[in-house]
Amino acid sequence: MPNTFQAKYFSDVNLADPFFNSLKADYPEFEAWFRGKADKGTSALAYMDGDRIGAFIYLKEETEEIPLNETTLPAIPRIKIGTLKLDESIRNKRLGEGALGSCLWKWRDSGLQQIYVTVFSKQQALISLLEKFGFALVGHKRNGECVYLKDKTQLEIANPHKSFPFLPASYRFAGILPIESQYHDSLFPYSELKNVRFNEDAMEEVAGNGITKVYIATPAGGLDFFEGEPVVFYRKSQTNPRFRSAVTSFGRISKVVQIRSSTKCFVSYDEYLRVVGNKSIFSKDVLDRLYTDERNMFVIELVYCGFFGAGNNVNFNALKTNGLFPCYPYQIKYAPNQFKQILEMGGVNVQTAFVN
Repeated sequence: MPNTFQAKYFSDVNLADPFFNSLKADYPEFEAWFRGKADKGTSALAYMDGDRIGAFIYLKEETEEIPLNETTLPAIPRIKIGTLKLDESIRNKRLGEGALGSCLWKWRDSGLQQIYVTVFSKQQALISLLEKFGFALVGHKRNGECVYLKDKTQLEIANPHKSFPFLPASYRFAGILPIESQYHDSLFPYSELKNVRFNEDAMEEVAGNGITKVYIATPAGGLDFFEGEPVVFYRKSQTNPRFRSAVTSFGRISKVVQIRSSTKCFVSYDEYLRVVGNKSIFSKDVLDRLYTDERNMFVIELVYCGFFGAGNNVNFNALKTNGLFPCYPYQIKYAPNQFKQILEMGGVNVQTAFVN
């Protein structure tokens, strides 16, 4: 399958691909290491652009000391991103964010306290991405590599990106964001509904999509969302909505920008396009039409923290029966216990989803 991440055995990956040249140059032992993984039947995620490799991700769990020039990190169980390489050819496709997001989801599900990666200081684009998602420089290895680490006990929880993929343990309310089915399925192609066509390996699809999403809301009135607020994503279906409309996913609001109201335009057209960036599923023609025609419009930036999966999505009937759909979605404010109830109904382990 071209142009997507695929789970691949090391033995099925072409080590002679020019993609690996920089790794061979930076790490003299790389080829021997790679062949050792191939002999052991180890697998990784590779982004394939035709026959060429565009990105490669390998994770491992380890328990050992990490000696640094400045200090020694103690021997505790942690996740190491053994390889996270992106080719220049896939710049601006947001695959780096999706690739790192998939690593962090694996880390969350492992229950381990720390995840880390080693990079050289020349890899500035990757370092910027790591810092955006809360990795901190903790020291340097003897070969000059920088060690960037993320610790679950030291998260900047107010920042949805730096604390990703975790939700804050303390918050006043959570919201629900209604999204028409065709837009929902483009934004979240891996938040599948039962009997709706879906990529067989969710992690492959997750890695190929950015974690930051932008949705343009056009409510009849105002919008009472705030930055940092936990939220569930509600897929609105026009067919059999009582059972086909459902909460499929959850995350946090990272930014809300009001573009227009019924009486005023708050943001210029150029600024509007800048705010939307490359994170929207709308074409430029649609963006133009929305800016011109809609009376009330907000750009909502979302950080996508997780999904329920096939058979676990919580439909309108279940929400209504449990008193969790009392009014129009934009007006709903869930208390923390109600929000956790929805996550539990969707099969989420809330013990690992929240942090202080």
